[in-house]
Amino acid sequence: MPRTLSPELIIAGKEELCDLSYKFRPTLYASDQKSPIVSYGYSDSEQKVFRFPPNTKGYFYFHRSPDLPELLWGVRFRICDGPEDFERGHDLLSRSGTPWGYTVIALVYDSFRRPFLELAEAEHFIEEDLVRDIKKLGLDDARRMASFLYSLADPFILNLAKPKVIVTIITRKRVATVRFLTTRFAERRKSKDGKMQKPIYPLIGSIKVQLELSTLPEHKSLGPTLVFRILEVIEPVTVNPDYTVDPSYTESTVALPEPGTLMYRLYKGERRIVKIPIRRQKMGADILKLANEAWPTAVL
Repeated sequence: MPRTLSPELIIAGKEELCDLSYKFRPTLYASDQKSPIVSYGYSDSEQKVFRFPPNTKGYFYFHRSPDLPELLWGVRFRICDGPEDFERGHDLLSRSGTPWGYTVIALVYDSFRRPFLELAEAEHFIEEDLVRDIKKLGLDDARRMASFLYSLADPFILNLAKPKVIVTIITRKRVATVRFLTTRFAERRKSKDGKMQKPIYPLIGSIKVQLELSTLPEHKSLGPTLVFRILEVIEPVTVNPDYTVDPSYTESTVALPEPGTLMYRLYKGERRIVKIPIRRQKMGADILKLANEAWPTAVL
């Protein structure tokens, strides 16, 4: 268990080098302290666990930045050869390419990481009122395991072959979930016994997208409506070889994504922008408040 999470004290030589290379869910034992368990996955919310990569030597430290929401502060692991190399080192990355570690939310709710929270509080990296605000959010198990956004306008990765788009936005004041079923893009087939099989999605791959408020006239009657702006292709997008076009359609139901454009589907050859009317969402009232925070000049 680290004695300190302070970069300044680490640089001053007050902490021992830690080697996590090839370890699987190691426990950071210490005779006089509680011992957290750490694991390596795609993110601090990913359930699937892998061994730590080779050459994972360095120091646990508390990362905070004025450019990040307080909820994104947390414990990270700086890879370096010693205290003199700390500032020249780099943070361990998760399998998704984002900095590995545990956000303040994970520290508050996960008993396995609680010793990190206690040390961060003792060193005044985390204030009591922040912990209190997080506890008031009352996150259930499902939400704790979600990949959070911290503003409705934050970009996120969209897997085109998943049946649901579930985006959880969290701030110190509220938490809300935007849900969108992608089954409308899928083709459902019947087996020989007449039972419906799992839906087949026309596209395989993933894209980075960003929600924005629609300004399209066809959405005006729906009230405030969210649409998907395609930012970039993350994993190459191809047509699923198991997908066949409904013969009554003149084209596929989903077009290949084009960065810079709004996401749309094709219905009988007609382009239809993918939309999420906010007031039809289960948490519509909270989503509207988040929309006001993300786009304060918009008229909702």
